[in-house]
Amino acid sequence: QGGRIVTIDETGMLMRPLVRNSLAPRGHPLVMRYQSKHRQKVSVQGALVLTPDAKAEAFRSRMHVDSYVDGEKTATFVRGLLREWEGPMTIVWDRGNMHRGPHIREMLKENPQLTLEQFPPYCPDLNPVEGIWGWMKYSELANFCPRDLRHLESDVANTLVRTAENQTLLQNFTRGAGL
Repeated sequence: QGGRIVTIDETGMLMRPLVRNSLAPRGHPLVMRYQSKHRQKVSVQGALVLTPDAKAEAFRSRMHVDSYVDGEKTATFVRGLLREWEGPMTIVWDRGNMHRGPHIREMLKENPQLTLEQFPPYCPDLNPVEGIWGWMKYSELANFCPRDLRHLESDVANTLVRTAENQTLLQNFTRGAGL
């Protein structure tokens, strides 16, 4: 259709640190203390916008503090993308519940230039946004022990901004997904 392709995915960053290898001496393991109410988190939606020839153009994200992503939040996120880019747009995402329902159907009625497609089941490696989440969690935020939910929100936001500004990184995740 000659329009943009957008891959979308969601993730959650928990207060509990994701412990990875550390530089602690052998026999003296890293001890990480954290405070958290059960399941406090920052949910994140991410969209990698690709040109018609599958080059990474931009990365957009939206955070939801101590909340889950649902169909209403997803429809709002996609409407924001549609306001930013004109012309035909194809969104490719997984089969999650937040990608269907009345809010998504209403959004489709409002935007005839929008097409929705689904990734095949059990194929997260096809979505470059999944690679971004893995990189954020296992590299950028590994061993990160936030003081409170606001600290977690701040560091996730800073990491998302650095990710969006790094065009080489976005291209690498796009190529890694085979797009």
